[in-house]
Amino acid sequence: MLNNPRLLFCALSLLFLFSCSTENKKLNILIDAHYGKAVKLIFDGKDTLKIARDTSLLYSTTEGVHKVSVNDSSAKEFTVSDKGGLLNLNNREFVAYEIRYVSQDNSRANFADFNDFVLKSTILIDSFVVVPNGLLSKADSSIRKILPKLRESGTYYSGGATGFEDAFHGLKKFGKDKLFVDKFWDYDLFDEIPQTISVQTSKYAVGNTSATRSSILPVNTFLIYAFLNKDEFTVKSVKSIMEGTEDKAKQKELEDKQMKF
Repeated sequence: MLNNPRLLFCALSLLFLFSCSTENKKLNILIDAHYGKAVKLIFDGKDTLKIARDTSLLYSTTEGVHKVSVNDSSAKEFTVSDKGGLLNLNNREFVAYEIRYVSQDNSRANFADFNDFVLKSTILIDSFVVVPNGLLSKADSSIRKILPKLRESGTYYSGGATGFEDAFHGLKKFGKDKLFVDKFWDYDLFDEIPQTISVQTSKYAVGNTSATRSSILPVNTFLIYAFLNKDEFTVKSVKSIMEGTEDKAKQKELEDKQMKF
């Protein structure tokens, strides 16, 4: 109990200031409004935004429960956490992907990072399977085994876990049937991805040091990105995987080499 009136007044004042600072904290959320036409958004029945067709933009709001209506339709409710996030108004799918940074020690330049040996995650986009490159990521037979789970949730992790709520590791499809997604990535759609980053490492660390950051892209844009970045991702059609086209080609190549001996 605070018996001193001055102490009580100070405590109440600090509590009031803290509550005000919490309530007024502004957060940026990413609004995705790809409707094919201009739309009018009304937030909490008072703030109006007129948005051009097929537009994504940042909007400043506060933590807590909010409502949004599109072109005077019924308002939809969403909750903004202290992380910010994505307001996915027309139910588009996105892909979160890891960006790997490596500080290379020349004395061990050819030493592979342990993560290179792990099939970390796989996603299905339309009729294409995308995996981060690694020693186990290119076998048709391996991917065929996980296709049922891929078709079920869109994302597969090497540990067998699937679905949106699992920890993000490598690649993740998200956004379908979710009006608001809490931010779990580092760089938004508009952010320029840095070529280098600074991280703290132990003074006893030797060899390659790696760190990851993450960004997001609309699912179809990411598929193009993966096709163009063959050093980072392997993209295969479901048809070729089911037919074992690549496995057969490798087997024939091996047999041809054996015949030469």
